[in-house]
Amino acid sequence: MKRLTNGIYIHRGRWIVKDEQGICVENHLEIFPTWNDAREFINKILDGTNKKEPRVVGIWECK
Repeated sequence: MKRLTNGIYIHRGRWIVKDEQGICVENHLEIFPTWNDAREFINKILDGTNKKEPRVVGIWECK
């Protein structure tokens, strides 16, 4: 995982962004409690190499 700027990381070509609702992965609506959960989610959707099941705390909503 590489830090691009405050609140924005990239992992395996996917952006991870923190906004007012929480931590989200590009093109997905799940909100994660930690950066590690978002990283594990990317590993899971790309090729199943996640070491643990990512925790999801909500769904992103447009306000």
